[in-house]
Amino acid sequence: MIFKCLTAIAAITMATVTPSALAADCRTSGCGDASCAPCAGAPSSCQSCNTGCQVCGGQGFCCDGLVGEGIDVDSLTPEAQSKQLLESLQARLIFELPEDADIYLADQKMMTAGAKRTFVVPVNDATKVYQYRFKVDVVRGGQKYFKNVTLDTLRAGAILKVTVEAPPAVEGEPATIVVAVEPVAPGGATSQGESADDAGVPDVAGE
Repeated sequence: MIFKCLTAIAAITMATVTPSALAADCRTSGCGDASCAPCAGAPSSCQSCNTGCQVCGGQGFCCDGLVGEGIDVDSLTPEAQSKQLLESLQARLIFELPEDADIYLADQKMMTAGAKRTFVVPVNDATKVYQYRFKVDVVRGGQKYFKNVTLDTLRAGAILKVTVEAPPAVEGEPATIVVAVEPVAPGGATSQGESADDAGVPDVAGE
């Protein structure tokens, strides 16, 4: 009778350490979590691995606590991002600027903070190049200064990097704001002989 019970327990244990069961449990519970079977039944049988997770029962499976397939790194290239923007009739502006600077897109103050700020701008036609205006302002030497900039190269699929330099200024001395625009991806081609139009797109989405 005792032998039969031990055999039944062994069979149950073997069933819980199959690779499929382990993989499923590790995806649904946290990394190294007490509920991550089969470690829950025998925590002493688990050992740490180089990802900080747990290898259970010598099966060689490690749960990372993350759900889903992951991100294809090829989808992060400028070319891939530009293609997605083109298909969705959008352009992206990437600002690198002093953290205390303010950005106004289409006369709207953006509330995003930081030294790097990204915004998505909708466009109306993938075959056209648009003009798009923005403003940057800073406080230097106790006085607010601003600079208006007009982009002539905004189009669907474009990724433009905008670098703003506004060094400290002594009170009473004039401040400087220098803006440079660099195309990371030019975006969709325009029709031959097409001139830049006013974008007229006040909606902006921050990222």
